Amino acid sequence: MALAKIIKPDNKPVTPLEEEIAQAITDLQVNDEWSDAMKLLYFCEAKEMMIGREKAIVIYVPVPQLRTYQMIHNRLVGELEKKLRGPHVVLVAFRRILPKPKRKSKFNPKQKRPRSRTLTAVHEAILKDLVYPAEIVGKRTQVRIDGSTVIKCHLDVAQRNYIEHKLKTITGLYKKLTGKDVQIEFPETRRSLARISLLELQRLIDLYRVDPNEPIDLTTLCNTGLYILDVEHDRHYGFQLTEEGIDDFVTPVNIEVQYASEPVIAAIERVGGSITTRFYDLFSVWAKQNPSEFFQKGIPIPSCKLPPVVRPTSCPSFSFTDSHGLMQSHITQVRSLVVIWLIRARSKKLGSGYLRNTGVASPVKPNLKRFEKDPRQIFVGLSPGSLVSLVDKVVFKPKVYDSGKT
Repeated sequence: MALAKIIKPDNKPVTPLEEEIAQAITDLQVNDEWSDAMKLLYFCEAKEMMIGREKAIVIYVPVPQLRTYQMIHNRLVGELEKKLRGPHVVLVAFRRILPKPKRKSKFNPKQKRPRSRTLTAVHEAILKDLVYPAEIVGKRTQVRIDGSTVIKCHLDVAQRNYIEHKLKTITGLYKKLTGKDVQIEFPETRRSLARISLLELQRLIDLYRVDPNEPIDLTTLCNTGLYILDVEHDRHYGFQLTEEGIDDFVTPVNIEVQYASEPVIAAIERVGGSITTRFYDLFSVWAKQNPSEFFQKGIPIPSCKLPPVVRPTSCPSFSFTDSHGLMQSHITQVRSLVVIWLIRARSKKLGSGYLRNTGVASPVKPNLKRFEKDPRQIFVGLSPGSLVSLVDKVVFKPKVYDSGKT
């Protein structure tokens, strides 16, 4: 029954490796979940290749069945790698390359050579098969100084966890199968922020979904059930407070967001409120958007990372006093006549009521609670390294905590 899973072209003999793979696929077919999907599947050939010091197994499958194999790709490859004890397994469609017809050639086909049988098309299809389930989002050919070429391939970041550990194997297999060099990368994605407007914030307050007398932060907005931060796919780093409804906002609040423009800051302070812009890394956002779920996992509270310094323009509001960044009390601010002139020019642009944001304490309502957090703290009153037990209602705090430790 296992040998029925092997249909080799040109009646070549079956190797012991192919028998082992066929037996592994047959064992998986016994499972009820796999029987319908794998009943009619077979493969053409299997080869073991050495990539450096590591082994890799390439399984060639028929082109008509490639789509069916890809539907169960992740589970099938995972189970085969367990049964074969270690080597990476990749599925590649069995394709033939037809030579380019020539005028003086004895072989003169009646039909025109299909595009899918050309050398370029087959090599492109092999690369797509090797990187599956990741999707190629960009590709270009780069010419080196010595005249050699290398293919730069960018994959979708969403599938990074599935394919990143196989990059060395994939590049080595592509070199052996096609003779071409390929460099696979994951492009840097911009930090995205979920948007919430001043109009929506005022509506949440009017509907008693948010208490204006309590500090409002990322956790408060997520607890309303109206906003979801997708850390894994959309890479949400928090919230951006937008200007919609700027003239209708009338409630003084103490709010912490990740980005706010100058008119938004002016609107918050005009009614006696306070605003802070604060940076959170992705793991901190995941922990803060649902604290109860995070505490139930028994993970110590991590230390929040500082804003990146490679591109300071990508997150300017976290470090400067003008934007009420949380880092302003931890970084020495250099004041000069140029800065004062810029502040005055901005005050004229936004109105005289915005002069309160020039470094002078804003008249905040006394009943508003304030944020008192270190830049590396995620939760108020809980230092990094603390462990929260919801069952025992106990907080285990570390003996020593250094806020300046990176």
